Amino acid sequence: MTLSGAGALQLMPAVLGVCYPGRRLNTATGVVAGILAGLVTLYLTRMQFPQPLGLHEALWSLAVNFAVTIVVSRFTRRPSQATVERIHGEVERFVYDR
Repeated sequence: MTLSGAGALQLMPAVLGVCYPGRRLNTATGVVAGILAGLVTLYLTRMQFPQPLGLHEALWSLAVNFAVTIVVSRFTRRPSQATVERIHGEVERFVYDR
């Protein structure tokens, strides 16, 4: 996997949070912190400490990304239900032209 592919993989927790909106567990702060932590981990495991424990750098960075996203999201405030409904209503109108 190339560095750009592994970097793009850092968006996975954010995308999964949108695709499975049942409980809305991720916050914007958590997602941004996760992406940044994942990119730093990707750099470290790619350039400084290549493949620790024999695992690919993409796996390390994705694991750190998920962990940081979950932990930071638990300790930061979620948007109000009205804000979530307003944003998703706009998205549905845009996508489905309702």
